[in-house]
Amino acid sequence: MSGFCKHTIDALDMLKKLGRFLEAGFCGLLANVDACCPFCGSQAPEADTLGCMNCLNRLISINPPICRRCGRPLHNQNSKEAYCSECLSHPRFFSAARAVGIYDGFLRQAVLSLKFKSHTRLALPMAGWLKETVYKERLQCSCDLIVPVPLHPQRLYERGYNQAELLSGNLAALMGRRHAPEALSRINNSVQQSTLTAAGRAANIRGAFECLYPGIIAGRKVLLIDDVLTTGSTASECARVLLKSGCIQVTVLTVGTVPFEAPDFLCGPGL
Repeated sequence: MSGFCKHTIDALDMLKKLGRFLEAGFCGLLANVDACCPFCGSQAPEADTLGCMNCLNRLISINPPICRRCGRPLHNQNSKEAYCSECLSHPRFFSAARAVGIYDGFLRQAVLSLKFKSHTRLALPMAGWLKETVYKERLQCSCDLIVPVPLHPQRLYERGYNQAELLSGNLAALMGRRHAPEALSRINNSVQQSTLTAAGRAANIRGAFECLYPGIIAGRKVLLIDDVLTTGSTASECARVLLKSGCIQVTVLTVGTVPFEAPDFLCGPGL
């Protein structure tokens, strides 16, 4: 391939990425022209870029005690244990994972609308939720740069966008941090995680990612973004690759997290 063709392809790829970010941000701004809630469309006076109070009150918060590593509520609400049984029995390469709320009800429907119904305008208000969680959990010192969990090129082509990249791009803009979607690539278009058991997910995702540009992350603290944390297998594999490539810490931030002993229908898409 000639140098000219390669540069042309690279330029087109960058324009496509820019277009996806502009679409999410511009649609999010349009949703607020008349103070409309981006989720339910109501023109409530208090509606802002995060959503109206009626929608926000439907978010299920994550209450302590929680696992220090994966951030999910512990089985025993009176437990003094620091880590859940899954994090104790399975190695986690990320330092901590936190989420906006429990993946159920309104939050679950919002994530599914963003991910599968092309409602990309929702990426901006969700990024606002993520920003609030960053400061609530004091993660601002753990994000020198923000990296999304990547999709395999084939899946990206089929869907037309990566919801994690829309979330991370908007979050980086809101926080004034560097966005590095090129830091991770998915090289294995494996079976969808949602069809597998916890053990199957861990085996399925091994070797699925690579870091093509280690210089971007070397010596940096990475905030890894995705929509949902389910078992933590994908997040941990991404973190393993990033750490192996030179970054010094990986913290995971998602919109939703699946609680322990969740019904099967909740354990669908996600990390």
